[in-house]
Amino acid sequence: MEVMQKKHQKRKLMHYVQMEWKLVVLITVTGLVYNIGIALFPYFEGQLAQCLSDILNQQAGEKDMYVLVMIYISVVFIVQLARFFKRLSVRYMANHINRRMKLDLYHSLIHTPVNLADLNAGGLLSRTLKDVDDCVEGIRKVITEIFDTGIAMLSYVVTLCMYDWKLTLVAGLFPPLAFFFAERMKKTVTALEVQARKSRDHANQLVVDRISSFRSYRSAGCESNVDETVEKAFAHMNTTVSKAQFAVSGIGPFYRVICLLGMIFVFLIGIRRIESGLWNIAVMTAYISCYTRVSLKTSKSAALFNSMTRSSVCWKRIKEQMHEIQDEPHVPQDISSVTCSIPVAYYDPSVPVLHDIHLHFEKGTITGITGRVACGKTLLAQILSGIREMQGCVMADGCPLSMYDVAYCTNRPQIFNDTIYHNITLGKDGDIHEVLQDVCLDHETDPDQSAKEAGCHLSIGQQARTALARALYSDRSVLVLDDPFASVDTKTEQQILMTLKNRYRDRVIILFSHRLDCFDLMDQVICIQNGTCVCGSHASLLEENAEYRTLVQLQCERTEV
Repeated sequence: MEVMQKKHQKRKLMHYVQMEWKLVVLITVTGLVYNIGIALFPYFEGQLAQCLSDILNQQAGEKDMYVLVMIYISVVFIVQLARFFKRLSVRYMANHINRRMKLDLYHSLIHTPVNLADLNAGGLLSRTLKDVDDCVEGIRKVITEIFDTGIAMLSYVVTLCMYDWKLTLVAGLFPPLAFFFAERMKKTVTALEVQARKSRDHANQLVVDRISSFRSYRSAGCESNVDETVEKAFAHMNTTVSKAQFAVSGIGPFYRVICLLGMIFVFLIGIRRIESGLWNIAVMTAYISCYTRVSLKTSKSAALFNSMTRSSVCWKRIKEQMHEIQDEPHVPQDISSVTCSIPVAYYDPSVPVLHDIHLHFEKGTITGITGRVACGKTLLAQILSGIREMQGCVMADGCPLSMYDVAYCTNRPQIFNDTIYHNITLGKDGDIHEVLQDVCLDHETDPDQSAKEAGCHLSIGQQARTALARALYSDRSVLVLDDPFASVDTKTEQQILMTLKNRYRDRVIILFSHRLDCFDLMDQVICIQNGTCVCGSHASLLEENAEYRTLVQLQCERTEV
């Protein structure tokens, strides 16, 4: 059976900007209006100062000032309106890029095989989300400052050169020093931020471990020691984060001081120009205003340089987790049979658990799989459900089973802090009365009843049956049930199995269990023995397989006791 597959290629950073081309056009138009307007500010400020001087010298009247002020206010209004729409558009674009980037990262992570034992949950969450936020913030600053800084600086420099290019050349030596110090400070700032991020990840992971293992620490009597370790980790995190924040926040004012040192030459030479009659008050005021703006913009450019560097580093880390993935192929979900052929399977590569596994499961049948403790039942269940990949193949009608939707019900179900209805539907609204009835929960619980955190308002048996109802409601073609009746009485177990056998003939049901009370209801029984599987019916295995017969006899003896 041929299945068309399409790959998702790794996206480049510029691709996210190109997807927002409409907003980019709006930002460009409003940005140009803004920059043309602010280029006129120093001229108007100079004219206002000159007009005031003329009024004092009785060379102009109040009417001239009123006209000039009204024109200036109109220009300011238009400029600020353009700036508002430009920044609003930039914010919208940044939010869209942030959302798209996180969605791409999410899809990449859920399609990437992960060794759960090596997964640093706290570190992964804080690191990836913060990297995306920092990267997008860098993009926002670049787009904003292209107009607020880049084009504005160009217009100011041209204006300064028109007034006095020699003075501009001398005073302009100081702003480049900001760029020089930005380059020198880059490594220090980056090192402090990396140290802060590592300490934050370490503290988060300690909190996750403390919460998830609180019973173990309490039973061992070492809660106080663990709490002390967590407190030290948070104290260290506070120190490193404070250093990083101080370095980042202190760079801006430091750059501004460097840039404004050129103002000394502007005043000294400007006063001489006025005394010699080459300049008037309007030109002096306009030049000082222009130079001040250039200095401030240059300091922002220097700080922006560090932001761009951090954004680039974050994007490199994000790209490492964005892998090429394949779209889920469209295949028919009606399965007639499942075959499993695994040469070897293991938890630890040095210790094989299963070998030479060749199994066949038919639609409309229930297969019971059992064996001694730690024989590999859960490992085989994870392989069949697609959670764990091994050498070999699991096929459904000639296609890999991973192409199909498989419902996997574990012996440790995940129950959310929500109603039973939402725990079963998982956002896919519908009528759950039938599945509640199928798992014998219709008279025990109310669909609107809250399960609370980790299902603490439900018994262990009710939690297991809620998870089973979720698997049945999902309408998957293959059900892999890993010991779902461990905490259910035998009568309820038998009733549920009869329902599965009679009402779910359109599915392949594979049941893993150490309880054999109802295995006589199975269409096929598989006993895991010495790492391999022995198949047959309940009656044939009782007669021919000593291992299975021993398991049944031991369970019968425990039941009698």
